[in-house]
Amino acid sequence: MRNASIPAAASPELALQADQLVALSGAGSADNIVIAGAGQLDLLIALTRAGFASAACQSIHQAPHLAHETADVILAPAIRGEAELRAVLRWFAPHLRRGGVFVLRPSVADALADVPLRRLLHDSGFADIETSRARDGCLLWRARKCAAALARAA
Repeated sequence: MRNASIPAAASPELALQADQLVALSGAGSADNIVIAGAGQLDLLIALTRAGFASAACQSIHQAPHLAHETADVILAPAIRGEAELRAVLRWFAPHLRRGGVFVLRPSVADALADVPLRRLLHDSGFADIETSRARDGCLLWRARKCAAALARAA
């Protein structure tokens, strides 16, 4: 269960975005969080300052080098299009534990408007797919990795 909020040391926009992503994921301070995108260091710093000790940023263009074998939460806070989303799902989804949560936020409100996200997430082994609207209008996506994904991968 979440027990921290993003401190005021982060910019107001970043703090709000980080708070929304963490709230949607349901992450707690002891969870292993992976942020997809090496350019997300400010988000990593905000999470660390908020008490999330097991958070890491990873490039979306190569397999993650995780400190832990599996992640509890994967945050993808600035996906720019379908190719980038497919790369994140290809490289990161196998490292998400069964029942783990994937949270997606497009870089701009309509970046993924033409992508069949629900189907793509389902085909990648996710269920319980939900959406919510961020304060800036972006549609946030939350999906939970299901057991069937593990059976398909075996």
